[in-house]
Amino acid sequence: MKRIHPLMASRQSADYRQPWQMSGVWRRSINFVAKSGELLTLHRRGSGFSPGGWILRGGDFDALRDVLTDGEKPQSTAAGIQIGEFLLCEPERRCSLRVPRYLASPRLNATYMQRSEETGLFGPLTVAAAQPLCPELRQFCHCFQSALAGAAT
Repeated sequence: MKRIHPLMASRQSADYRQPWQMSGVWRRSINFVAKSGELLTLHRRGSGFSPGGWILRGGDFDALRDVLTDGEKPQSTAAGIQIGEFLLCEPERRCSLRVPRYLASPRLNATYMQRSEETGLFGPLTVAAAQPLCPELRQFCHCFQSALAGAAT
């Protein structure tokens, strides 16, 4: 049995120890769905990452995709998810894809604020960081905040 160890998993991904049904096999992702409606997405390395996802090495992903295309069904075991001759092991590394409610913004050291070097088009850093912002920086901040909120800019 060939073991596949995911490179990374989202902390928000579903518990793998439940029955899974294949939902879709794509070029860069494989989707499984549980009876509860939870989704587990296997991503090919370098092709995105979702809150319900695990990232697999390219070769592992391709081999697994080929087996699933041949009709193998996923079986949940204590050690992982078995698919044909492959055992998709529990991920050892996890990361959170949840955006914190309030991001802690570190303050610039006061010595940097006193430097006289120019900062691009906006002069010394003390001037660029002062309120009210010049129109260009105000527009940039607005677009950046809108993009972070998910709005089209």
